[in-house]
Amino acid sequence: MLDDLHALVEFAQAGSIAGAADRLFRTPSAITRQLQRLEAELGAELLDRSTKPPRLNSLGSRVLERARDMLQRTEALRSLASPDAEPHGLLRIGLAHALAEGTLIEPIRALTEKYSKVQLRLLSGLTGELFNRLLAGELDVAAISGQSEDKWNLRRFSFQILTCWITEDCRESPSMRFNFTAEFC
Repeated sequence: MLDDLHALVEFAQAGSIAGAADRLFRTPSAITRQLQRLEAELGAELLDRSTKPPRLNSLGSRVLERARDMLQRTEALRSLASPDAEPHGLLRIGLAHALAEGTLIEPIRALTEKYSKVQLRLLSGLTGELFNRLLAGELDVAAISGQSEDKWNLRRFSFQILTCWITEDCRESPSMRFNFTAEFC
């Protein structure tokens, strides 16, 4: 059905079946069959065939609006699942007080510039508080200075004196497909 909706959109854009066929690299008869199949699927006529070339009728115009929206949403869904998709969404980061006072300002600024669709929510706190929030699902990442035991079975990444704890949900999230530790820590 998506191909048929695409044919409808291209028909409306081109203004003719032949134009849609050119745009989609198909024959006019293939476009005609797609439009007929769509009409059969919906149980209604979408084209006024009393004019030459055929034009969308009022129902066809309303279906066209929905078809465009559906195709845009489908493309957005595909790009979301793509391994090349730009990271987006909310990333909740807990920072140890010492790091929140300046150590990570530049890396955070660089992160927001590089990934403009990622919204950061930063929280400064004590190590124990940050771990508790991480475990409660209130944070995606906790960055602390120094070393700490992994009592909570979290993923730990250490770089010099900085340790980042990252929840599994954040690391596996399709919307956060960047290596946080490489970019940030």
